Amino acid sequence: MVYSVLEMLKQIRWGTNHGEDEFSGSTALEMTFLNQAQDSVFDMISDVRPDILSTSFTITTDGSLQYSMPDYADGYFDYDKILITEDATDSENPLETSVTNWFNRMPYIQGTIPSSRIAYSIRDKYIELPRRTDGVTLKVWHTRRPVDLSYGTVAADAGSTDITLATTPTAGDTRIEDDYYNGMKVEVSGQVRLISDYVGSTHVCTVPAWTSAPTDESTYSLVSPLPERMHKLIVLEAIKNIRIHLDDDIDKVEFQIETEFGKIIKNARRPSRQGVWQVRKIGRNQ
Repeated sequence: MVYSVLEMLKQIRWGTNHGEDEFSGSTALEMTFLNQAQDSVFDMISDVRPDILSTSFTITTDGSLQYSMPDYADGYFDYDKILITEDATDSENPLETSVTNWFNRMPYIQGTIPSSRIAYSIRDKYIELPRRTDGVTLKVWHTRRPVDLSYGTVAADAGSTDITLATTPTAGDTRIEDDYYNGMKVEVSGQVRLISDYVGSTHVCTVPAWTSAPTDESTYSLVSPLPERMHKLIVLEAIKNIRIHLDDDIDKVEFQIETEFGKIIKNARRPSRQGVWQVRKIGRNQ
C-alpha cells in the first residue's frame, strides 16, 4: 500500500491514540518524528541493500588531481556510501577502477604500482586521483538519503502534466534546488504520480498526465521514495519513537517492527542480478 504523508499521519495518530490536534498540538512535531523514522528505516535497509536508493554522477577528468563531489540538498553531503566507481569513458564497455587509500597514494604517483586501471581515493567530499589523467569519464554510484516529506495546498491550477508545490506547505518545507524531488511521488485525491523533473525557482514538478488535474484548492502529499512495502515500517518506527517520547509501552509496536522488518529483509537478501555491491564508506581523511 502506498502511504502518502497524510495517510502516514493518520496511521500514526491511530497508533498513538491521539487525534489530529492532540499530539502536543503540533503537526510539525509529528512530521519531525515521521522524517526521523523514514531516515531510520533507510539506515536499516541500506545496511543490507545499499543500492536501495542508488543514483550516480559523472566526473570528466581534466588533468587535476582532486574533484569535488556534487552537493545535494542545499549543500548537505547526503551520500555516505560509494557503491562503485567505473571508468565509463566508453559507455558501452565500462572498465574497472582501483581503490586506494589517500595516504597510500605515493606508490601510484611514483609509478611503483603499475596499473592500467584508473586509481582513485575518497577524502572528505573529494575524489582524488594519484596520477594526472585527462579526458576520462568516471561514473560514481552512491546511496542517496530520502528527502524530507511534506504536504500542502497546490499553489496554482495544474496543467495536464505538472503540479506546483506550495511555497510554504502545511507541514514540512519546499526546497528550491533544481531536481530535488526527482524520483519521488506525489499524491493528490488518490492519484499518485512519479516526479520526473523539478524546477526549484517555480516549485513546478513534471509528472505523467493526471486523470483529473489538481486545482489550487487541492491538497498534495509527497510519498516516501522508499519502496511501498517499507511504508508501513516507517509508520511503525514513528509510532514507536512517539510512544518512547510519551513514556508509553512499546512492546507491541516493537514486535510489529521486528515482524515487518523480517519480511522486508527476507526479500532484500535474495540474490540480485547486479551481484554484490562493494561499498565504500565515506569517512574523514580516508
